[in-house]
Amino acid sequence: MGRDEFSCLVFNHLFKACDVWEELHIATQPDQKTGRRGTLLSVSPLRQLGLSSGVPVHLIPNLKPDFKKWRLPEPFSSHPGTPQHLLITASFGRILTDEMLNMFPEGHRLNVHPSLLPEFRGPAPLQHAILLERPRTGVSIVDMTRRSEGVDSGPDLPSDMNFAGLLQLSGEKGGELLVDTLRRMLRGTVVRTPQDESMAKRAPSITRVNALVNFENFEAENIVRLHNAIGHQLFDPVVITNEPEFLSPICGDATLQASTDMLLVRCALQSVVGFPRVKQWGKKLLTASQWWTGIRGLGLPRRGHVRLTTPPLSEIEHLSDW
Repeated sequence: MGRDEFSCLVFNHLFKACDVWEELHIATQPDQKTGRRGTLLSVSPLRQLGLSSGVPVHLIPNLKPDFKKWRLPEPFSSHPGTPQHLLITASFGRILTDEMLNMFPEGHRLNVHPSLLPEFRGPAPLQHAILLERPRTGVSIVDMTRRSEGVDSGPDLPSDMNFAGLLQLSGEKGGELLVDTLRRMLRGTVVRTPQDESMAKRAPSITRVNALVNFENFEAENIVRLHNAIGHQLFDPVVITNEPEFLSPICGDATLQASTDMLLVRCALQSVVGFPRVKQWGKKLLTASQWWTGIRGLGLPRRGHVRLTTPPLSEIEHLSDW
């Protein structure tokens, strides 16, 4: 069970390890309409991968209340507790009911989670690891009773690690660890370790609030780190160390540096962040110079600067896509 790129990376390792399975089934979310007015179609990457691999794909109900009543596909629904059956989730995004879990034997309900549990339980462990500047993270294989079947601490993370890079690293590690865990289960050598609840830390979902930037409170370094965690590499901001003399000292003031085609913004503690690309909500992604030309046509810059402010929550609550 899964949906996104992390699920696909884990599945690839499992699919290649033919010695640990006889038959595979995939359960994933159906296609969903996204974007403004629902004009875009989001397709489950795991569904596409499963179909291209010749693996049966089962779509769960789109709505969470309906999922609670969903019946597992055959042969799992008609043969509960079969010792050869195993449930594996990886970035599935839904809470399984007790009825679903009880279809599988104890110890045969595994989740591949991209953190060193019990730290960063929840749906956004990678983003929070970057935001909190963790020097190292890893992957855990955990059964649904929160006993770790296996833990793999990854390499030291570079300070500029972004979400895409950490997703790739964690997915590969997760797939390798899952296959190793299954082989040890078959040999009867797997060791289960209870999680230390005193070390538990949550990694809640990323929301619009997390994306808000206040240039009076955020240093340039914080903004770059926030983008690395949740910005999906659209803008690639950088910390500017050699700032031009013409940049205003007022936090939030922005101007175009034509020589680098970079929008420079004054941040907290007089730090400066540069954006090579800019995207307003509902608009196309533009280079800094293209965006600057557009606002100049609207007469917005004053004395070579434009003031960037944080919108109130009431103004972003109606946004359907950010």
